[in-house]
Amino acid sequence: TVCPPALKSAIECAIKMQMVLDEFDTGVVSSSSCNETDQSATIKLRLKIIVTYGNIDILHVAQSSPSSTRARWEYLAGGDAIKQVLDVDFLTSPGGIVLSQQVLNVLTQTNFIFQKPYDTLMRESFHVVTKTCLITSALLNQVLDKKKYLAEIANQLDHKLFTPTPFEGELENVLRSYVEPSVIGIMERCIQGLELTTVETSDSYDSEQFHSMLSNHTTLRRVSVMFVNIISRVSCNSLAEQDSRLQTIFSIILWFVQQYDGQLYKFVFDDKGLICISVFGLGKTGTQANHALKATRAAMSICDALSAQNEKTVIGISTGQTFNGFIGNPWRYEFSFYGDAVNIAARLMTHLKTVLSPILENNNNNNN
Repeated sequence: TVCPPALKSAIECAIKMQMVLDEFDTGVVSSSSCNETDQSATIKLRLKIIVTYGNIDILHVAQSSPSSTRARWEYLAGGDAIKQVLDVDFLTSPGGIVLSQQVLNVLTQTNFIFQKPYDTLMRESFHVVTKTCLITSALLNQVLDKKKYLAEIANQLDHKLFTPTPFEGELENVLRSYVEPSVIGIMERCIQGLELTTVETSDSYDSEQFHSMLSNHTTLRRVSVMFVNIISRVSCNSLAEQDSRLQTIFSIILWFVQQYDGQLYKFVFDDKGLICISVFGLGKTGTQANHALKATRAAMSICDALSAQNEKTVIGISTGQTFNGFIGNPWRYEFSFYGDAVNIAARLMTHLKTVLSPILENNNNNNN
């Protein structure tokens, strides 16, 4: 039996990612540091990586907007491969990689056929008794050469020239439906910057120029962040039934988020289940006031509406300063917002699974 190439690539990719990004220095001074010149207090990146194997379902959900004639679309990946994340998430810790049972079933049938040094790494991390495969940070650094990986990545990202390929016609109109209107305005300004840069440098430009251009559209703003977690465990008899349920959930959440001048950022399955992330205070100037109050009212309306659909929901809300802008590289980038307010909202949402209240707010919201 031959190991599926996609699975083998996923495992090797996870190993390389962890080698390069574990303890990666972001250069951002920790807010808990008293001395901002102390570089040892900068925030280090830690990752938990989970590799699964199985079928996935790609569903597209949509909802008409109360403020626009254009429908807002999202795509959502679900299915067995996504559910496996929930089964093994507790096994790993920051800096580690865990493989699901389905991955191990395939690997044992193929006798763990990997080239060195991956072969050594996989065999030393596999536990026969518990039938688990946990690749720890310590094992990664013991078996593999981190300096080698860092050098390889540095060469691959050495300011390669590239030429943007714009979307045109009907394809552009379709893709716009998957993007928040407030983000489209920022994207259009970025595209104008790309066109100007391309003109100045003939047909291509390097990634350093690209990142400099993106940084011009990054802002620091006080916003309110809302995390919605659907914790109902509903068994659907068919893909159509599952699609209908997710469509209803998405429609309800998006409708109230937009009614209260918010923007839906993500609608995804992750290690916490079905998650919807929204932000309030990033829209047009006239919609930015009282964003903490608007987020709270949206959350209450969402809870009531989903409860009527027999969906159990927990919501965390936090207000604070966030960085807002595009992150990524010339080949793949997206609009994002990040900061303590985002992390706190996520933690409040997770905490609510152990208490009775469906909505929990950070006390800082009272200062808005």
